[in-house]
Amino acid sequence: MPSMRPCPLPHSGAGLIAFPLALLAAWPVATTAAPLVANTLSACTQAITASWDISLATCNAGALQDFTFTPVSTGSGISTIRNAQAGLCIAATGTGSGAFVELASCASSQAGQRFQTVALAGGSLVQVKLASANVCLTAPTQLNQVAFSVKTCNTGDANQAWRLSAPAPTPAPTPAPAAVETSFTVSTAEIANPERGMYTWAADNLLLW
Repeated sequence: MPSMRPCPLPHSGAGLIAFPLALLAAWPVATTAAPLVANTLSACTQAITASWDISLATCNAGALQDFTFTPVSTGSGISTIRNAQAGLCIAATGTGSGAFVELASCASSQAGQRFQTVALAGGSLVQVKLASANVCLTAPTQLNQVAFSVKTCNTGDANQAWRLSAPAPTPAPTPAPAAVETSFTVSTAEIANPERGMYTWAADNLLLW
């Protein structure tokens, strides 16, 4: 069944010559909502509910940037990618290289919504691959574009490298140490000494007596 996208955008038919996908370990994904971050721009995938699209945007911890990988069955390693705020899933409009990617009503039986994550060398990044074809989710090259697509999986394509969490916030600067008081008020006192009588003590003249 085709997606119920009200305003289809032109789909790019351009393919991409790439190396075959390396056989790498599957990446275990969390089933809680988290940002889907395009590593090359450190930007977050964002749902656009008005047009059923996804775009790249500056990460802002908003609900439209939270996506949940929901397994289609236990142990399958295949998931749909759903944005709860929109109530829609990421969907490829085809399984060939260059197919456009949009949002659609969630349907785990649809080939364009069934994704696997494959760990890239180093382990901190993944490719998001269609389970039924050797094509991977590919980010636009600029912010605020809706030109998401699936293209032939290529471990050397920086636009296919994803992080499944938001970038760490910039640490707050270390505050300057508080000033230490170094001046004192001089005071005196008369102290009784049974052997020597009264002794005048001053804070700036600590003499034994």
